[in-house]
Amino acid sequence: MRALIIEDDPLQQSLLQDLLSQVGCGEVLVAGSAAEARRLARTGEGPDVILLDMGLPDGDGLDLCRRFSAAPSLRGVPIIVVTARTDEALVEEVFAAGASDYCAKPLRTRELVARVRLALARRADGVRSITRQANRTRETRRLEQLKQQLERELCIDPLTKVANRRHFSALFRAEWRRGARDALPLSLIIVDLDHFHDFNERYGHLGGDDCLVRVADAMASTLRRPSDLLARFGGEEFIALLPQTPAEGARAVAERLLLGVSALGIVHEGSTSGGVVTVSAGVATLVPRPDLAPETLLASADEALYRAKARGRNCVDGVPLPADRAAPRAPAVEWKDAPVAYVEPWLAPRIPAFLQRKRMEVQTLQEALRLDAMDRVRVIGHNVKGVGAAYGFPALSRLGSDLEEAGRRGDREIIERIIEDLSWYVEHVQVVYRKKTESA
Repeated sequence: MRALIIEDDPLQQSLLQDLLSQVGCGEVLVAGSAAEARRLARTGEGPDVILLDMGLPDGDGLDLCRRFSAAPSLRGVPIIVVTARTDEALVEEVFAAGASDYCAKPLRTRELVARVRLALARRADGVRSITRQANRTRETRRLEQLKQQLERELCIDPLTKVANRRHFSALFRAEWRRGARDALPLSLIIVDLDHFHDFNERYGHLGGDDCLVRVADAMASTLRRPSDLLARFGGEEFIALLPQTPAEGARAVAERLLLGVSALGIVHEGSTSGGVVTVSAGVATLVPRPDLAPETLLASADEALYRAKARGRNCVDGVPLPADRAAPRAPAVEWKDAPVAYVEPWLAPRIPAFLQRKRMEVQTLQEALRLDAMDRVRVIGHNVKGVGAAYGFPALSRLGSDLEEAGRRGDREIIERIIEDLSWYVEHVQVVYRKKTESA
């Protein structure tokens, strides 16, 4: 145990050192002034107990007591005040300043030893309690990280890094219930790689795996609404979940999926579709009802896929597009230029609500700026910085960091600009659900 004596009288210093050695203090630091006491309190690991004389040559003992009791590095360290004054007013001030005990001069050695022993015992109990709490916190954090890792592994296809069938099924049923509750359309697109068995026979399973990864990446990048999700359904089949999407919109998305895969130009000499890898897609849309099973929509999309295969592959079957939109088209320039965030599939259920909260925070920021509430601006910036990084939106995290710093400086012009950028970002960001890799 370490002790710090703050006493300017050499005789008293010697007496207190002897007493502290009796109670097991292996290291005793001695300060003859307030300045020296402040320096010694910061050395090493800090003291386990402080004996403080009120009469110091360069400062007020009460003020030093207040400083030490408020210092984070000395939190929980008992301070025993030693003084020749015994008036009740001083006693009240001593405890109000943060002292844990009080001893009057002339010192009664047995009493002081008993008080120091009690203070050290409480200190030891406090350290043990803090250590246990820290260990519990570390263990809780470790278990939470393990839980999140398991959630990731349980919902991600290990090869393509998009969502797996299990995760799709959970989200599909949740969106089915939402659609039934709110009478909103729900669409599915089932996609199958054309002649993939022949591709594996010709290029080997490693080549087939690489093909699946590239196709999944292209299709995942096509689905950019925060609510849309691509999953590997099994083998060379993928499925796209499109909540709140009518039949015409789902058909347009399916056409873009086909265009995105064929644009990869993956050579497939055994293909009947121009010598490159292509896909076929079946589209189905329903407004869910309580009396319908979700499998009804799956079966409809599967039947549409079967018809697309029967028609010669590399096509979409389902509700047709209007005549002026029948041909596959590349995405609009605006769609290409919008900011893109690559987010892990296990976060898909949380992202729409997350972005909605950010939209509401933009309004809160505008009001805080109007009221000149810079502390509120800074706090929101700090929050945006943290959750942006946690959810996989690095651009959002950077905006939050800039906002926090501008709030700290009170720079209204910069804050206004950041609020505009933040508002634009949350309205236009397009989300791709795919597990991040070193190359992503």
